Amino acid sequence: MCPGSPGVFLPGNDRPPLLQGSATIQCIALVMFPAMLVVALLQVDEQSARRPCAESDLYNGWSGTLSGRSGTLTARPRPQIAGCSMIVGSGLGLNSTESLELVQAIASGAGCNATSLDPAQLVQACVRQLNSIALDGNQLGDAGVAILAGALSTPAGREPLPFEMTLSLGAANIGRLGAIALADLLRRPSNTVVNLALDWNAIGMEGSVALGNALSRYRVGSGVMQNTALRVLGLERCSVGDAGAIALGTALSDNPLLPLREIRLEGNGIGPAGAARLGSALETNTHLRMLNLALNPIGPAGAIELARGLRRNAALERLDLGGCELGDAGTVALATALRSNLALRTLNLQGNGIGAEGAHALASMLRINPSLRSINLRLNGLGHQAATALLEAARNGEAATRGAGRLEELLLEHNLVLLDVLPTVGANRTEAAGTLPPTLLAQAASVGVAASGAVQS
Repeated sequence: MCPGSPGVFLPGNDRPPLLQGSATIQCIALVMFPAMLVVALLQVDEQSARRPCAESDLYNGWSGTLSGRSGTLTARPRPQIAGCSMIVGSGLGLNSTESLELVQAIASGAGCNATSLDPAQLVQACVRQLNSIALDGNQLGDAGVAILAGALSTPAGREPLPFEMTLSLGAANIGRLGAIALADLLRRPSNTVVNLALDWNAIGMEGSVALGNALSRYRVGSGVMQNTALRVLGLERCSVGDAGAIALGTALSDNPLLPLREIRLEGNGIGPAGAARLGSALETNTHLRMLNLALNPIGPAGAIELARGLRRNAALERLDLGGCELGDAGTVALATALRSNLALRTLNLQGNGIGAEGAHALASMLRINPSLRSINLRLNGLGHQAATALLEAARNGEAATRGAGRLEELLLEHNLVLLDVLPTVGANRTEAAGTLPPTLLAQAASVGVAASGAVQS
């Protein structure tokens, strides 16, 4: 019991977690700050009630069980989102009608326990519980995405959603109109979307340009607005093209407050022009940590433009250029740029038709570059001499000698290296298979890299 406060008593085992502690602290909390205490306890109750909601949660225990002699699936009940903090709906195989029902439930606050609120407040109360919506592989279509984007758009005059939002909508039958609806969401000052995955949707150049423009600085009246939330953007296999890449590169250059750290642009038909704009953005951007441009025909000309950006960039740590038709000319340009780059850690150059000239340029770079830890050179035309030069450079280069840098992984499978399998030689393990020339084996062991390769027939 608190001194001077008769009737206020909490047995030790019955005290709420926030009140456990010394009697003095309890008395202060109960006597001086009762309103704050009630608010804190309500917040704890609200947080404990919020949970990730998978299929059985969204559909009130429905699990797709068979019924009747025909063995047909029982119909899904109407979805409910009461108490959900995350919508875990990827891979449910929802058709377009079922997908629309689910996003309408999200937008309308279906099943939420806030009946005292007016309809507009009810919707916001329910949506404000969410921090993640994953609906990959369902047939949302443009209509479903427009409903979802509208639900996440905070009306004027109201506070933004309280949680950072992750939207994962890959392979959801989204086209240009759905991308434009999401772009409108990203442009809003109240937007809280930090992770947007739209991979494997045919949003096309128009949709991707709209997204890029939404991330750039733009004028509203006499002021300037800009997205300051998005950190991850996934647009793999979205038919982005050069126009979309240029719009995204412009956003990376023109919006210094855009915290975008990761962009996935694999397989989008991006050529030299798109690569040039992204390369220009790399010269000044200080946020981007990962850029995936694999399987885009940027060619030697595009690689040269990217190299110009890398020469001055001090932030990018992972660059994926696998299958980009770089050839020796593009590889030489990149290697030259990386002689002065101190940020990049992982470089994927798989399947780029790299021969002796490109390999020797990389080897020369490795002698002085202190930052690279992993290089993927699988599926190129490298022979024994090229592999030897790379390993020798990693072992005897200036960076390795000074202890400033150490290559940890060199991937050489499916090249013309004269051995069955190069050994994996790491700090804690050694796995060797096949026959390796003694000099190359000694070099691999000395470097301590994970080196592997196989004979091409």
